[in-house]
Amino acid sequence: DPARDAAAGEQCKPFGAGGVMRLPLRIRVSWADDQTLKVETEAGEQTRLFTVAPVPRGAPIAVTPLEPGPAKTPSLQGSTVARWNGSTLEAVTNSTTGGYLRRNGVPYSANALIREYWNVHTDYGVQYLSVTTAVRDPTYLRQDFLTGSSFRKVTDSDPKWAPFPCDKL
Repeated sequence: DPARDAAAGEQCKPFGAGGVMRLPLRIRVSWADDQTLKVETEAGEQTRLFTVAPVPRGAPIAVTPLEPGPAKTPSLQGSTVARWNGSTLEAVTNSTTGGYLRRNGVPYSANALIREYWNVHTDYGVQYLSVTTAVRDPTYLRQDFLTGSSFRKVTDSDPKWAPFPCDKL
């Protein structure tokens, strides 16, 4: 019930780490510092921060799953650690407050673990970023919830970038 969420100050639940990449949106990706990747979303004006582990030159491709970082104060975007695995950025998020997997209210809990795989590729001369997301939640899901989204690269000076708060979608 969107009205109940708004009354409780939870109108941004569809914009949490488990669902925001599935919304119709534009994103901006930049480096906040040498080890922190910043992902800003147009929809909901959310900012995700990924702490990226440095990879030694010549390191082999990792075959073990990336482990989540230590639990932190829960937030809508949670705490994300990431590593490069070949040309794929693997990310895992914990410490969320929970949210919705879809805008229609399919929930995920604060116990959810969110794994993402970010890949850049070129098709027909156009560059894309594809994000595959797996949400594991023992509270609401019997199996992982898998989704994929692709974003077409536009110029940094794209005049269409128009962030709006999460209560305006």
